[in-house]
Amino acid sequence: MQFLGVLSITVIEGSGLLAKDRSGTSDPFVKIYYKHIQNAKNKWKTPWIVENCNPIWKEGNSFTEWIRETPVEIKVEVWDHNQIMADEFIGAIDNIVHPDCVDSKTDNWFELKDRKGSPCGKLHLVVELRFTGNIKPTYWQEYREHSFISLDILPNEPTPLVELQGDFDDLFIAKLCNGLNIGLPRKESQLGKPYFWKIPLATSGDYKAAERTYRLMVSLADRLSMYGYRILKGGRLFTQHVGTTSHHQHIHVVKQMSILYMTKCAAPRDPNSPDKISNVHFRTKFDEYSMRWIVQLFGEVHPMLVKSFPSHFRPQELLDQDGTFICWELNVNMDIKTVFKCNWGDFSFKSHAWEQFGFQVMNTMRNFGFHYVTSVGERHWLTHDGDKPGESNGAPFLIMNPYVYNVEIQGQITPEESLNIGKALGKDPTVLIDNPSLNFYGYKYSLTEMFNPPITAEVGILATSRMGNQSQRNILKVVDILSTSGWELLTEVNLLDLLFQKSNSPSQTLPNLMVEMSPESFNGVEVQGNIDDQIITDLMSCTGLAQPEKTTLKDSKDSYWRFKVEVPNYGLSNSEHKREVRIQQDFAKVLNGLSTLGWSVKTTYGREGPLLLQGVSGGPSFRYLFVSPAKLEGKVAMEFVGNFPEGMLELVASQMGLSPPEKWVDDKDNALICWRIVIPWVFEGMNVLRSELRKIEDSKLKCMEALAKLGWNYLLHWKDSEIFWTKS
Repeated sequence: MQFLGVLSITVIEGSGLLAKDRSGTSDPFVKIYYKHIQNAKNKWKTPWIVENCNPIWKEGNSFTEWIRETPVEIKVEVWDHNQIMADEFIGAIDNIVHPDCVDSKTDNWFELKDRKGSPCGKLHLVVELRFTGNIKPTYWQEYREHSFISLDILPNEPTPLVELQGDFDDLFIAKLCNGLNIGLPRKESQLGKPYFWKIPLATSGDYKAAERTYRLMVSLADRLSMYGYRILKGGRLFTQHVGTTSHHQHIHVVKQMSILYMTKCAAPRDPNSPDKISNVHFRTKFDEYSMRWIVQLFGEVHPMLVKSFPSHFRPQELLDQDGTFICWELNVNMDIKTVFKCNWGDFSFKSHAWEQFGFQVMNTMRNFGFHYVTSVGERHWLTHDGDKPGESNGAPFLIMNPYVYNVEIQGQITPEESLNIGKALGKDPTVLIDNPSLNFYGYKYSLTEMFNPPITAEVGILATSRMGNQSQRNILKVVDILSTSGWELLTEVNLLDLLFQKSNSPSQTLPNLMVEMSPESFNGVEVQGNIDDQIITDLMSCTGLAQPEKTTLKDSKDSYWRFKVEVPNYGLSNSEHKREVRIQQDFAKVLNGLSTLGWSVKTTYGREGPLLLQGVSGGPSFRYLFVSPAKLEGKVAMEFVGNFPEGMLELVASQMGLSPPEKWVDDKDNALICWRIVIPWVFEGMNVLRSELRKIEDSKLKCMEALAKLGWNYLLHWKDSEIFWTKS
C-alpha cells in the first residue's frame, strides 16, 4: 500500500453560523470528507456544541489521515444536530484542493455557503499536509536521540498484525510502511495520548497468515535499521499476556507473546543505498503429518545463499495466494539418524530441533556476512552489515543443554574440547552425533552418580528439587572450560540452554559465576563459582554485607556462599512482593560489588522479569540498577532498586512528565524498600487487560529513554533467575 504522506485537519471555531432552531441558535458540528473516506461509516465528525452560533471546539476536533494519491481534495460541511428529527444542513466550504506533493500548512478562516450559494458563516481550520518524499536527511538524524521501541507480533488475532510501540509521529509511520502489503495502520490511544500503532496484514483468514505476520515484522525491523535503529542484544525478551481466573482474583498467565526491542544507534543509513542492514529471523517447527522438520527464513535472503545450504535441505519459496513471496522454507527429512549419525538410544531429536538445523542455517549464513543478534522465543535474529555475499562475518556456534541427569553439547566442538570438559566433570563423554562432513558433533555427559544419593529415572521429578547447587556447579565447570577454549557465551535460549560462539579474542582463563536471588525460598543471595574465600572477603569489604554462610557440596571441594537478608515475618499478609524487593536490595549490592571486582552481567538464566541496567557513567559503586513495573492499589509504578546518585530519579520522573519519586517504606520496621515513580493510569479491579499491558510497556520504554539520557544502558530482562557473570 502506498503512503505518500499525512493529512492533518484541526477544527478551531465557527463564527456567525446560521440559526436552525426555534430558540434562535444551532447545535453545530462539522463533517469532513477526504477522498478515501467518503462514506457514512468512516467520515470525520466533531462533537456538537449546544446552542451556540459561535462555537469553539476544544476536544474531538483533530483528525489525521494517510495521503494515498494526489490531488488531495477535502470537503467540509457544518450541520445542526437534532435529538429527534434529522440533522439539518447549515453550510459547506468549497472543496479544498492541493494538486501538488508540496508540504503546506494553512491556518485560515473559510467562508461557508448554503445550498443556494449564499454566505452562512465562517469556520476556522488548520490544514497541514506533509509528504514522505520531502523528508530531509536531518529528520532521521534528529529523530529521538535516545529512543526505544518494541515490536510485538500477534499472528493469532482476528486480523493478524504487528504492534509498534514507541514515540513516533504519523509521517515516520507513513515512510516506514510505504509500499508494504498491509492494511491501514491504526494509532490507538488512552486518555487522548497515543502510545502504540497497530499495523495489520492486508488479508487474513488462511493458514499462511502467521507466516505473513512474521514477514511483516522482519520488514519493519529491516526498515527501522535503515533509519538508525538496532536490535538490542542479550536476554530472553518476553512479555506475558495475563488475565484472571474465574474463581480467583490473582493474576493467571494465559499466553506468551514475543517482543523485539530496538534502540536508536549512530547515524542512520540512507534507505536508498545498497549498503543497508538486512535483518533475518528463522524458526524451526515440526510437521506431525509429514514427519519432517521445517526451517523457515524470513527476510531479504539472496537466492545464492539459500542454494548453498547442505544437501539435506530442500529450499523452496513459500508463496501467498497471489503469488507474493513470504519466506524460504527448508524441508528436512525425518531420517536425521542418517544425516546426523545420531545415537537414538540417548538422543531426543525433538528437543534439539533448532540446535541441529538452526546451526546449519546460522553457520551457512555467517559465510554470507550475517551474524547473530538475539533470540526472541523460538525465533532467532541475525543481521547483515552490507550486501556482499561470500564475506564471512562470524564464527561457529555451539549449544549446551543442561538436564537433571546430564549435560549435552552440540555444534562444531572438537574432540579435544569434549575430552577437556570430560576431565573437568570427571566423566567420559558419550558420542551422540558424529558427522565430519557437516562438521557437526554432539556429546553427552551422564552425571547421575555425582548426586548423593544417586539420581535414578524413577525419582526424576523429585530429583529436580535437590539437584540445584551440584547441577549448577557442573554447568559452571562446562562454561569455564568452553571459555578457556575460546567459546564466548552469547545468551540463554529456550529457558535453560546456553548459546556460545567461537571468539577471535584471547581465551578466557578466569572463572564464571552464578548469582541467584532467593534460592529454594532462602531469604538472601547465593554466589557460586570456582572462586576462593578471598574473593568473598573482598566482596564483603566493598559492599558492607555480613559474613555469608559457606556450604561445601558432598563428595566435592566445591562450595557456594549465601548472604542472608533479615526480612520481617509478614505472616499471612499479601507481602511476597515486599519480601522479594527487600532481598533484591542486597542482590543489587552483590552485583555492584562484583562489578567493582571485575565481573559483569552476561545473560539471564531463567524467567523474564524486571529490567537490569548497567551504568556507563559514574563510579563503580552504582554499576547496576533494577527497574520493574509493579501494580499497587489499582495503579502502576516503576520501582527502582540499586545504588544510584542522589537526585537521579527526580530527573527521570521529570523527563517522563511524572510526579517526583516516592519512598516505599516497610510498615513493619520503617525500612526503605525501594523508590517508586507512580504512573497515573488506573486499572479496573484486579483484571490486567491487554490495554493495560500496553501502558506498562509504554512506561518501560519512556523510563529506558530517561535513564539512557543519564548514561544508563539497557542490559537485559530478568527475574527470579540466576545471573551469569564473566570477567571483564
